Amino acid sequence: MQDSKEHIFERLVFSDEEDNIFHDEFYKEQHRDYYLQDIHEDTVYVRRIFKKIGNKYFVNNRPVEQVVDELIVMIQNIYMNK
Repeated sequence: MQDSKEHIFERLVFSDEEDNIFHDEFYKEQHRDYYLQDIHEDTVYVRRIFKKIGNKYFVNNRPVEQVVDELIVMIQNIYMNK
């Protein structure tokens, strides 16, 4: 699965040491450039590996439920065509 760095940034969730989720949009926006750069570096790092993967799915900021449904269909089609 892959998506744009902006879409990944939009889905960022912050939590404390005990995994309690908290929402701080001000902090998130204040550090936007840092997080976008970090996401970019991660995607560049895995790009080489990702090229070797045959079955790809681009999230394109779809809702989680839609992604899951489409991935299930994709996986079923892969196994049915083997």
